[in-house]
Amino acid sequence: GEIRPGNHSVSTTVHLPHLGRRLILSCGGPADLLPERVLRDRIAPMLMQSATAIESVSAKLPSPRGH
Repeated sequence: GEIRPGNHSVSTTVHLPHLGRRLILSCGGPADLLPERVLRDRIAPMLMQSATAIESVSAKLPSPRGH
């Protein structure tokens, strides 16, 4: 709600060192549909688990040529 009043969001970083990249996973929407408590207690853990899974799978992939 600080950046855009009436909206809530949460995000996490995905580190992909073999690609030399970082990505962002995020979820957001109207505050009445996504209260802070839901984002903190349900959505944030799922985003963090997703980031960990992506990092784990990505680490097993071969680096693209030139990297």
